[in-house]
Amino acid sequence: MKKSSPRQLSEMNKSRKTSTTSKTDSMTSKTTPKKKTPMKETVHQREDIEEDGWTEAYIRARMKNTDSSKELDLSSKMLEEIPPDVFSIKEVEILDMSNNPLGSIPVGIASLSELKEIRAAGCDIREISGNVSRCKYLSKIDFSRNPHIATLPVTMKQLAHLKYVALSSCELKSLPKNLTLLATIETLDVSKNVLTTLPSEVSGFKRMKVLILNDNAFERIPESIKSLGRLDRVEMKKNKLNNHQGDLKLNVPSRLKILDLEDNCSLSLIPDGLENLEVIEGLNFSYCGIEKLPDSIGQIPTLKEIHLAGNKLRTLPDSFGRLLNLETLDLEGNLRLSSLPVTLHHLRKLKDKDTGKNTGLVMDNVPTLDIPGPKIVKEGVISVLSELLTEDSLNSVTSNIAAEVVDDTIIENLSDDIVTIIEEGLSDDLMLEMIEVAVMEGQCADDVFASIFEDVVQALIKEVSQETADEDKIILLIIDNLLDETKGSVTTEVATSAVRLDAAAWEVMEELLREVTDATTKSVALEHEEEWRLGQTVPEQYDKQFSYKISATSVKVQSVDLPAGCNLSIPPEATTEDTSVISAVLNPHGYEGTLELEDNELLVSDIVEMRPAGMTFSKPVKLKIPHSLPKFDKEREYVVMTSEDDGTSWETLKTLSHHEKGQTYVVVEVVHFSSFAVVARPLEHCHRVRKGEASELKSSKQTGIKMILPRDCVPSEEEISFKVIPVDKETLTCAGMEDSGMDINRMSHILKFFKGSNLLLNRPATIVLPLSPGEEDSQVRVLSCSEIGDWEDVTDKVDDVVLKESKVAFKTDRLSSGFTVLRSDKIVDPNRVVALVTKNTRVRRTRTVIFKKWKGPREKGVMTARMECVLEEMVEDRICRAETKEGYERQGGTPTPTMSMMEGETFCAIFHGSIRPKVEEINYQYGVNFKFYCNRPRIREFDVTLVDKGKSATSTVKFYPGPREIYHPCAPGEKGTTPLATAEITAPTGIICDYWLACQRFKNTLGIADTYLSPDHNKCFCKTCHTDRGGLDSYSRGNPRKKYAAPVGWGRVGLKPNRVSEDKEVNVFTNWHRAYHGTVTSTVKKILQTSQLLMPGDTALGGHHLGERPGHFNEKRKPEGFDTQQVYLSPSIEYSGDDIYAHPTRFKDKHGGKEYDVRVALQLCVRPNSYTVGPETIGARREGRTIDPLFSNDELEWFTKERGGHVLYGLLVKLEKI
Repeated sequence: MKKSSPRQLSEMNKSRKTSTTSKTDSMTSKTTPKKKTPMKETVHQREDIEEDGWTEAYIRARMKNTDSSKELDLSSKMLEEIPPDVFSIKEVEILDMSNNPLGSIPVGIASLSELKEIRAAGCDIREISGNVSRCKYLSKIDFSRNPHIATLPVTMKQLAHLKYVALSSCELKSLPKNLTLLATIETLDVSKNVLTTLPSEVSGFKRMKVLILNDNAFERIPESIKSLGRLDRVEMKKNKLNNHQGDLKLNVPSRLKILDLEDNCSLSLIPDGLENLEVIEGLNFSYCGIEKLPDSIGQIPTLKEIHLAGNKLRTLPDSFGRLLNLETLDLEGNLRLSSLPVTLHHLRKLKDKDTGKNTGLVMDNVPTLDIPGPKIVKEGVISVLSELLTEDSLNSVTSNIAAEVVDDTIIENLSDDIVTIIEEGLSDDLMLEMIEVAVMEGQCADDVFASIFEDVVQALIKEVSQETADEDKIILLIIDNLLDETKGSVTTEVATSAVRLDAAAWEVMEELLREVTDATTKSVALEHEEEWRLGQTVPEQYDKQFSYKISATSVKVQSVDLPAGCNLSIPPEATTEDTSVISAVLNPHGYEGTLELEDNELLVSDIVEMRPAGMTFSKPVKLKIPHSLPKFDKEREYVVMTSEDDGTSWETLKTLSHHEKGQTYVVVEVVHFSSFAVVARPLEHCHRVRKGEASELKSSKQTGIKMILPRDCVPSEEEISFKVIPVDKETLTCAGMEDSGMDINRMSHILKFFKGSNLLLNRPATIVLPLSPGEEDSQVRVLSCSEIGDWEDVTDKVDDVVLKESKVAFKTDRLSSGFTVLRSDKIVDPNRVVALVTKNTRVRRTRTVIFKKWKGPREKGVMTARMECVLEEMVEDRICRAETKEGYERQGGTPTPTMSMMEGETFCAIFHGSIRPKVEEINYQYGVNFKFYCNRPRIREFDVTLVDKGKSATSTVKFYPGPREIYHPCAPGEKGTTPLATAEITAPTGIICDYWLACQRFKNTLGIADTYLSPDHNKCFCKTCHTDRGGLDSYSRGNPRKKYAAPVGWGRVGLKPNRVSEDKEVNVFTNWHRAYHGTVTSTVKKILQTSQLLMPGDTALGGHHLGERPGHFNEKRKPEGFDTQQVYLSPSIEYSGDDIYAHPTRFKDKHGGKEYDVRVALQLCVRPNSYTVGPETIGARREGRTIDPLFSNDELEWFTKERGGHVLYGLLVKLEKI
């Protein structure tokens, strides 16, 4: 049975308020109850009315008692007319007269000159005075539940601000007369009527954005809807749409964003035309009886939500894997759904279902699906996508192994014959290329399975690691599943009777798979460390203040979301007066306080500053701070430190830790504000050992330390605690670089006892310590620590030292203060070795990179410099991301050589030259300090000034240990401190101005594939860039030369010219002229797909027949002798960019929230003598105005019928701020 509550797209919440979904008015009153007045007050009010009537004074008194002093609520008062004194209250902006038997909107309404909203639902209105047009600010009208409205006053078309009209439940069989004259309407709600069609006159709704047609009698989607070019949303729920014959068309504008056809139970098939929806974001076909989806659904890359609940689907088309922006897939209640396409694993933006909402991956009540429901609930999207990716990988991999790798040589126990395999390998989307791989006797060459599985496993780990920081879960989801399914797939599904792998071959394959998977896991973990280990840091929020209002009268806990993912919870009565709290996130790498860390401590959060400093609450408030996960995070405890004196001194707070949606947080309760930071300390493992019982003490799985205490080992009940200082290969590498004489090949973690230290045991305990990777041929040594902290080699004093694989076990009858194990042929000084290794557990090998870009406006000569300490193994990935994703330019000469940086260490960059940071000069030098914290973003961003503002400006940047305050300029002949590294910084090059970047972001919304683009032709023609280049207003090109205007004020996105441009005989860019063609955004992609401008009458790619654009000359309306079937160009961008040709489109830039009107045009080369020059045709000569001062109005239009006579090379974009 279908649920009674309708399913909604997440963006439909606003329209839900205006579109009634209940079946009766009584249900409506239940869902939106009116405030009821106590009986005594009601009687008193009636006595006042009988005595004084609806006087102005009484009405004003009523208005003062409402939430808004400009709202007058007369609803449900049994009024047969609007009291005359109402019209004396000029300041009324909202007039609610719903549910009164008024019968009309009177002439006096004109007196309410400030009126913005009329609510007259359920008033039995039969007549509306034309004077309503004199309420010139009126923006919203609700005439719902008035079944006798047949016409609207024609004067209403004068309401220039009218945006919303509701006529629901009016028993309309057709739209009221004159409704279509209201050209300014943006939202029209005519739900719950009996409409079957819409007239062609609806095209008069020039600004319509939302059209609500729910609960009517439509059997088709009215063709007239297609004329509403600005329409964003159409709702046609609970109609009679029928597509059993498959002939129903989606007659909606191509720029529609939301289409909701829920509960059209006879629809059966998706109407034709989905692929034509260029920017659609949300589709709702729930409860429509749909059995099959078309493959064309995969041609909608902009789709973010699709709701398909309560249908009869058995599977989904493979093309679903191309919906890369999909965030919500609602499949609830598809009882026949038995499988999902394996391509679904590509949908990396697909979210987990939100509790109580129909967003994310919704798969409730799908009993026949292969993926078990409990797994979906427990692991969410991760479990589904990982299984699908594994299946897709296996299908491709095993086919090739069985068909091409495995041949008769395997049956012959892998003889000496070399088999050449797999030249074209797997499908393109898995990105696997394998060449000339051999299978040899006794083993399979590493390259076989490495090349097959490395990218497959990498792709899967990437997807899972983005969702969880639990490496054990990643390994569980991938390695075992991959091995088991590969083995089963090759042996039972793909391999034929002539193809069988013997046990030896399987053993080799499993070993190789584990090696490849382990290596790939490490690689991907490094690549994605920034994303899923650093928490919710947003460097753009650093050092900015955010203010939040707090109410003293709230009876509920007030939850405030703060920057960087923090949260503040304030209980009722915690403050006695309304106030504001201020939060700022400080960049720890540039922090001026003195946050000193103890040995083995790590900073794992930014510094959160809560103000006003010292603000006190009468009840504790909860502060939640997210933090990053360092290496060996299971061996850490996380505590909050606070400072009340601007970072001079810090103390530890009682801290609770918890996990939420893959993120780790700490929570503290405080009664006053100060500065806060999260620090990771070694975790103390505590165990109680009872007399007479055997015990096993363990560290976390990440370090794998084990202590086995036999029965009667301790003389009495003892409490034993220890901490682990993790040691890995990188630690030993850094220690070896600091002291090349340290001959340590492998070493275990360092075990330090606290409670139970130096305990003498009745029977020896066995201690097991894993070794870090390294060479195998040196001697095993056991080191022990005394009470006073001295280390000594006790290899000869402990018993039964055993090395097995990568672990060392030994027995000891005393728990000293600490143990560690290493492999070395000689140890000169155990204290120095352990101290050096301990120090380097907090050291990382990094390289410093300087990035730069201009900071607008360009003419001020200020650029943003970003100094980053990048982990050595991640440098190339970081540079690629900064340049391609973040719009930065890498400074030549960086990254610097590798430097070893310790947690909390400070180094400085001092600038010498004409480029200097905007900071205070110290010791006659300009520079910045950088504090290194490995588990923070390691980014320091600052403004830099070009002293001479020229492109030749340059500075030498020298990096020194310690803060810049300790360095002074060297006297002549004096030898200064040798820098750690030296680099040069120059002014940024390339197109990096804000205008150009905004043009690029708009271009990205058009869905143009990179195959059509040529970055070499990118150029910004904004006034600043064009002037900086010394650009001219016009140029002459071609043979013979012909003038054209420079596209000043536009940004050019380079296009790949077609092949004729490569023909040296034609020599397009030397011989041909330059011109422009104005167009609209919806046609750009179609033009690029054909690489030519088409003429009216042509048929475009996909079968679309081209006609003249509305408002242009056509065969029925044109000057005598005028030929419309030509390509029209102009040498003037002013002419091509006119509204007639390049009609503006609204664009909201998500980067900064600014709104623009955007025009587009194409820049092209056109063959000389292929076109005719004619006058402008937009009426400028008749008006006596000059369109472009560079040209005569008589030479602005070029037209040609020659196909192939032009070559597109630039998409021009012009942004105009609203």
